[in-house]
Amino acid sequence: MFADGEGANWSEGLTTYLSDYLMSERGGEGRQYRLNTLIAWHDYAAGGSDFPLSRFVGRHDRATQAVGYGKGMFLFHMLRRELGDALFMSGLREFYVRHRYGYAGFGDIQQTFERTCDCTLDSFFSQWLTREGAPALRLDAAVPRTEGGKHSVTAVISQSGDEPWRLRVPVRVIDTVGSVTTQSFRLDGSTRSFTVELDSPAARIDVDPEIELFRLLDEGEKPTTFSKLFAAEQVVISAADESFYGIAKELDVQNPNWMFTPAASGAANDADAVLLLGWGHPWARNWFQSRRNNEYGINAASMDIDGVSYEADGQQVIALVDTVTIGGDSKTVMWMAARDGAGLVDLMRRLSHYGRFSYAVFSTAERRAATTGQWRGQAQTLSRVFHPGTSAIVSQPAPSSLF
Repeated sequence: MFADGEGANWSEGLTTYLSDYLMSERGGEGRQYRLNTLIAWHDYAAGGSDFPLSRFVGRHDRATQAVGYGKGMFLFHMLRRELGDALFMSGLREFYVRHRYGYAGFGDIQQTFERTCDCTLDSFFSQWLTREGAPALRLDAAVPRTEGGKHSVTAVISQSGDEPWRLRVPVRVIDTVGSVTTQSFRLDGSTRSFTVELDSPAARIDVDPEIELFRLLDEGEKPTTFSKLFAAEQVVISAADESFYGIAKELDVQNPNWMFTPAASGAANDADAVLLLGWGHPWARNWFQSRRNNEYGINAASMDIDGVSYEADGQQVIALVDTVTIGGDSKTVMWMAARDGAGLVDLMRRLSHYGRFSYAVFSTAERRAATTGQWRGQAQTLSRVFHPGTSAIVSQPAPSSLF
């Protein structure tokens, strides 16, 4: 079975969904995979390189990969949510049987699933194939109520833009005894009001907490990762001292959008991102002090990340990235905390493949990442907390395997 050469390439998105994604889902990492997919799309495509999925032919760079593989994967995930597992699998089987020895396009996929569900999927396929961009959701209001011994929460969700997307929006409510209620609501216009009935008073409400929709992430949900620096239009390189100048110049030559200057303080104000080289870099001490939730802390001779202490002893290189304020503006800053420049050029090349992470600790002996991680996000515009301290993290049942 092959993608129709005259239409969009659907095979990469479907292959990604049925292989890489489902393996992650089976291991309980489905939400993280979906979040990483959206982060990559934000960093590489959403800033001006995005295009409709119907124009995807093949991968040429990170932007085309973010659309063809990422948004393509999400299309099949949202179709599965729209139809349910049983109908989704039936549609896949019929599509395979009908087209396994020939060519097929997205039109054939739509027709197959419409026969399977005995429904019309025109609006679903039309918007996700022909529109670029993604919906931007907001939780505009949320009011918990208790009347006559009955509990509920009434909320209003909205989306911006002149042309509303037709969405099936998941909503989760956690009550004061820890019970979780999940429902989905149709949002076909600009706003939608709804009420969720509960057995106990509401403690918090979250819209799409599991990242089931291909949508714009709010700033709290979108942790800063290495991909943010590698996707930046202009990166200023700053070296701790002259011992790192040669490394900085080599990185400048290898990356057209990167610029090294010994006196980079002024240039940093105009750049999109900054790369700091060297454990002793004075800017790092000012910019990387501590992070919300104590995810990292910088000491005189070590660095604490997620509760683990890493010594700056020359046996390892610590790479981390965050968003800091420079000259009144938010900038992406990566710090390569190394005692010397040995192997840093190769290490930066390796880091381009660690785009979904916020930090990585490399052994200088083996030149591989011994530890990686991502800063924790926290939704701002899609959550309301009625009882302070109620966590958004809830235990999820194991997902049902498609096959």
